[in-house]
Amino acid sequence: MASSVIAGVLNVRVDGRILSTNGKIKINNMGGELLEAMPQVDGSVKYKRSVQAADVEVTVSTVQGLDFRKLKDSRFVSVALQAASGHTYVLRDAVQVGAGEIDVEGGEMTLKFNASRVDTI
Repeated sequence: MASSVIAGVLNVRVDGRILSTNGKIKINNMGGELLEAMPQVDGSVKYKRSVQAADVEVTVSTVQGLDFRKLKDSRFVSVALQAASGHTYVLRDAVQVGAGEIDVEGGEMTLKFNASRVDTI
C-alpha cells in the first residue's frame, strides 16, 4: 500500500507529556487485513490474506529535560494524528519500533510507531 502524508497536527503523549512535531507525518498503512492478488494459470485470481501492523513515522521536537532513551523505548502510548480535513486518526497501545534517530542540531527525533490498527474518531 502506498504511503500517505497527512497534513495537520500530531500529538504523541509519553508519560503524560505531549510532544509537538516538525516535518512530515506519514501513515504507511492502516493495519488490519491485507489481500494480495495471486493470478492463476487459468486466468483467475485468488487472494492471499495476511495481517499487517499500522505504521506511522513522525519527527518530534525534543524539549529540555526530555529523556531521549525513554522516548525511544516508548511502549503502549497513544498516538493521535489530526488531519487538515478534520479527521483524527489514533493508534492505541502503539510501540516505538524505529531506531530513534536524533538530530542534535535541529532538536528533533524521528520515531516510528506500530500498532494493530489505526482507528478514526
